[in-house]
Amino acid sequence: MNLNKYKNRVVVAVLAGTFLINAGSLPSTSSSSGSSTSASSKSGGTSMTTNAALDKMQLENGLRLVEGLVYTQKFKKALNQLRVLENTHADNADVHNYLGFVYRKMNELTKSGDHYNRALRINPRHIGALEYQGELFVMTGQIQKAKNNLNSLELICGTKCKEYSKLKKVIDKNN
Repeated sequence: MNLNKYKNRVVVAVLAGTFLINAGSLPSTSSSSGSSTSASSKSGGTSMTTNAALDKMQLENGLRLVEGLVYTQKFKKALNQLRVLENTHADNADVHNYLGFVYRKMNELTKSGDHYNRALRINPRHIGALEYQGELFVMTGQIQKAKNNLNSLELICGTKCKEYSKLKKVIDKNN
């Protein structure tokens, strides 16, 4: 595997991980009721990041870090990062999709299936989770379930999307 093309992603991901660790110590602004408010609403236009924006940045940076770790096949490190993200973003389909992927690569197939199911409960049209769950179904001999996922992908993104093509190739190879 040529890792040079992923080198920049890993560097960005490592930097993102540093931000993720330090993001929790950033000060936040809050109203007396405890909810986040933007300083721009108080200061006549000066923009300040809200807790929600910091939370979104933390999630995005964390997922970038995970992506870099996955691309370099550092699945245990990716799993550790995903557990941190799951604690703060338990309702995020992308987090559960990545957890399913990493567990599948680590051959923990029951945990993998559980996380794909959670991702699809959160977002039934998550094409990544449908593809990867379909691959898990093929691995476990559940070809009809994999074909059902393929049909769902066709309805959502058509036969030209990469998720459909990749799952179809896996099914055809193992059918």
